Amino acid sequence: MSGISYRDQYMLTDKEGYLIPQYWDEDAGTYRPLTDPNKGNFLKETKTESDAVEGVLTFEANINYIEILNRDEENDGVFTVNGIEIYVPSGKPFSKTGILGTVGKTVTITGSTSYVVNQYV
Repeated sequence: MSGISYRDQYMLTDKEGYLIPQYWDEDAGTYRPLTDPNKGNFLKETKTESDAVEGVLTFEANINYIEILNRDEENDGVFTVNGIEIYVPSGKPFSKTGILGTVGKTVTITGSTSYVVNQYV
């Protein structure tokens, strides 16, 4: 099995070794790709740096699940979502995950100049 070990389990990766969107299947005791419509993980909205106003992306709905790709090959990025800072190295993804904190509709970006942010529901 290929993947990244986390808590004695392997998280799923694509053919290039990047983490893919996934969830923990409690019943099976393993990670599963986000392809199960019963989990409520549907892409709602995608934003890029061209949608940002002074380093802030604003989504239509409150953010509960997020996925980030820092396309900037030189600069690391800090993406603040619901008051939580998410550090994403240059040229790397931050796989889809649930996000807690003070729920809101904005993502504030510093450092990175090229990125894609996906919101899931």
